[in-house]
Amino acid sequence: MSQKDTKQRINESFDPGDTKTMIKAFTNMFKHLEEKGINHRNKLLMEREERLKNETAMAAFLELWLKRETWLLHSEALAICQAYEPRHSYNQAFTHNEWAQEVKSHIEAARFNENLVINPQDKPTEWRGKPLNYIQWLKSQKLHPIKPVEDALAKLINTPDQLGQFTENQKTRNTTHHAHKREAILKAALAIATDYREQCTHNGKVSASAIARVMEEKSPLYFEDGIIPLSTEKTVKIIRDALKTTKS
Repeated sequence: MSQKDTKQRINESFDPGDTKTMIKAFTNMFKHLEEKGINHRNKLLMEREERLKNETAMAAFLELWLKRETWLLHSEALAICQAYEPRHSYNQAFTHNEWAQEVKSHIEAARFNENLVINPQDKPTEWRGKPLNYIQWLKSQKLHPIKPVEDALAKLINTPDQLGQFTENQKTRNTTHHAHKREAILKAALAIATDYREQCTHNGKVSASAIARVMEEKSPLYFEDGIIPLSTEKTVKIIRDALKTTKS
């Protein structure tokens, strides 16, 4: 059958009335989604206005985010310092204003400052920093958050006790988070050493480097997101230390 005949059969079997119904259904659906999105955006903006007027609401908002291990410097951090909710895409327009652009340019210049950017090897949109370090860095650069945020932060972390509390909590979270990563690597290493024993040995002995190499090749089989949670160097060290403990 020719291409022309095929097109003719498709046209003949397609009911124009169905097309109108389908278009109307899609139009109504998109209209509903658009209205829902606008309502949600308005709700988030109203919550921001409440934070700007209410010190208690602002403090609760900032405390929630100060408990995070890191912030995305080019999105979350910029939104938080302007009292916007970082977890919703509506705030993206506010990461391009004059203040945000100035902060971004300063971050770019300081990207190799390990106290600010903890992963400078990644692309800028993925750069992360620890909240307290970021806030102190902003202050040193005279790049102040909006005043209600700055005032609330001063009350939250300006005393030694409060600063120590957040710092200690952050250290505890970091330790726990690393322990989970280490556990995941050791579980995967044990399974790999069993499943691919021949590939995991060198000169007849189990090799940490060989296990790590297989782990990289087979990571989707052993990690939920398919990504090894630590660098190759750290992964090899964890496996090597575990092997030493086993031998002793």
